[in-house]
Amino acid sequence: MNLQVIINEVADNADDFLGDASSMIEARAAIRTFLSETYPSMHKADSEQVVAGVLAILDEEGFFDFVGKHDGWEEDDDATNE
Repeated sequence: MNLQVIINEVADNADDFLGDASSMIEARAAIRTFLSETYPSMHKADSEQVVAGVLAILDEEGFFDFVGKHDGWEEDDDATNE
């Protein structure tokens, strides 16, 4: 499974399923849901890599400029990686 291809695909289609996300935390949850539905056999470590890659692309592209940038993002990382 080529994770970079999946990262790019998810980032390219983010508008379709992240329209209601008002923070990076909500976007992270929506991306995880999308991945679990679209790629049910994906390992958790791969899924987390895809989520991080998608969020990095979206952040770089200014997708989250309208909300508190990185508001709570770092704290969420610690809680979900346990």
